[in-house]
Amino acid sequence: MKRFLLILIVIAFLSFGVLAAIVLFQNRNGITTVDATTTSRVYGVVRATADGTWVLLSNSSHAPYNIASISQTGDYVVVTYNPTFTKVHYSAITPDDSLVITNRDVGASVGLHESYVYIAQDGVKVNPSTVTSPGANFWFYMEGEY
Repeated sequence: MKRFLLILIVIAFLSFGVLAAIVLFQNRNGITTVDATTTSRVYGVVRATADGTWVLLSNSSHAPYNIASISQTGDYVVVTYNPTFTKVHYSAITPDDSLVITNRDVGASVGLHESYVYIAQDGVKVNPSTVTSPGANFWFYMEGEY
């Protein structure tokens, strides 16, 4: 029993030490906390159709969140979201296997209300409407403050 109590005391001291080190590091390096009441996420799967139109996938196994609309130009796919953010914390755009096996990749220019997703094949930007492989899609995720 004494050994068990000693182990618990050691764990408590180590936990306190780690917590104190994190707080001191944040204060020393100007790291601020994030207010969860003004933080939101945007995510969804954007899929190419057979005619080269990009649409938001929403079905029983894909549930987008806070994406208002999808449109496209000859240069990029536009992902418009709600709310409008004041600061972006993180953004990730990833191609699915259908894009990767055709040597296509995606990258985005992220904004506070919409993002422009560029598609490239073999390192060269392509018109999004030229991607006509049904099922080809990219995953869009962003987190920020509004």
